[in-house]
Amino acid sequence: MDKALFRKIMLNKRNSLENRVKYDEIIFNKLISFIDKYENIASYYSFNSEVDTLKINSWILSQNKNLYLPKVTNGVINFYKIDNLNDVSLGCFNVLEPNSNIIVSSDEIDCMIIPLLAYNKDFYRMGYGKGYYDKYLKDYDGFKLGIAYNIQYANDLIVESHDEKLDFVITN
Repeated sequence: MDKALFRKIMLNKRNSLENRVKYDEIIFNKLISFIDKYENIASYYSFNSEVDTLKINSWILSQNKNLYLPKVTNGVINFYKIDNLNDVSLGCFNVLEPNSNIIVSSDEIDCMIIPLLAYNKDFYRMGYGKGYYDKYLKDYDGFKLGIAYNIQYANDLIVESHDEKLDFVITN
């Protein structure tokens, strides 16, 4: 099966998930105990059927930790410090992105919470197909943490040489 069809199948599976609010709460509770030890955390603004990150991002800021969110410019993803979750606007692919133009260096980020469409037992992930995260993660030395619903697990995930492995995936 090619990656485009696999992505479509996994997206349909995630879109049809019931009990999403309950599962988001379970993931949130697991995640905060996991990331509490980190001070500089990159996350993202979830959209559509992704695990909801609004509560996660709010918690990070409420704990006086540094929150960094991604923005894609000219085909490259970078992260920007956020002090207020409202300081964003619609950007690439109609995803909320920071209004800031001050890029943070990857070595300033202790832990990254990373979106995904699918993952396997070895913690390889499949994203949306543009490779933004794989390119960024190639030179990133911090902790790489995926969040997903357990229905996103795929034993037969297609892994290629440019795909970057996560350190862990938290699910419901």
